[in-house]
Amino acid sequence: MKRIEYYIFDSVYDDMISGKKTVEFRLLNEKSSSIEIGDEILFKVYDHEKRNVLVEVINKDIYESLDDLWNNKSSYDSSLIYSKEEFGKAFNRIFGEENVDGSKTVAIKFDIKKVNLELFDVVDENRKPLGYTKERGVALEENEYNVGVEFWLFNDNKLLMTQRSMEKSHPGEWEVPGGCAQTGETSVGTLLREAKEEVGLILKNGDYTLVGTELYKKQFVDVYVTTKKVNIDEIVLQEEEVSDCRFFTKEEFLKMAEENKVVKSVFNRYLSFKDKLEENW
Repeated sequence: MKRIEYYIFDSVYDDMISGKKTVEFRLLNEKSSSIEIGDEILFKVYDHEKRNVLVEVINKDIYESLDDLWNNKSSYDSSLIYSKEEFGKAFNRIFGEENVDGSKTVAIKFDIKKVNLELFDVVDENRKPLGYTKERGVALEENEYNVGVEFWLFNDNKLLMTQRSMEKSHPGEWEVPGGCAQTGETSVGTLLREAKEEVGLILKNGDYTLVGTELYKKQFVDVYVTTKKVNIDEIVLQEEEVSDCRFFTKEEFLKMAEENKVVKSVFNRYLSFKDKLEENW
């Protein structure tokens, strides 16, 4: 079994998740030729890749032309919701009339497996995008990496830290906020999203500084610093992720680390970027 990715429009996504569309029509080319029954296809919405549908291929038919496909449309009535003329125009608009003329077509019937997977872009050892995505939790292969961020937020010479949920790895240990980049996100985009999601903080240009990057296992971790003010009483915790959040002095932080109450990789990054982090502490 392999996984193939295709981009779709919002309207197609809506038809898929509503059950209106159960067959995908494509030109027959090297990519579509390789698809086999049992393979997975990840359909991602253009410019909105958080909207995605993972399906399993349950049937595949090849036709000599668009007309040939239409003449066998009784197999696909639920997905052929347009007239023949409308269907032809849509096919030509999407794939190009010059490509459609004389080309074989393929009808791929599918069952939906998951909707809106949490995806990230895979990069290589030089942080160059490899052109495909993986789902959070799926193991990375050799020369596959992803990108994450963490931010050290200092207010009044104290560091904001969050306590990991007891349901997660490193249960009950303390760390600084952060997370993995989602597909299509830049490092800064990930920082802005995580800051808003985790502590309700709206960051703008000039509110943060990148102090360094560490390769931790299979992830490039960009470490940011900000001194933007936050009201800890207004923070709404993501209970499945975080059980508590507090501000700590440097002395309190070092004592917790000595008592193994700080996530080890977070403390190691403190040691790596100590000079820059302590400018605000």
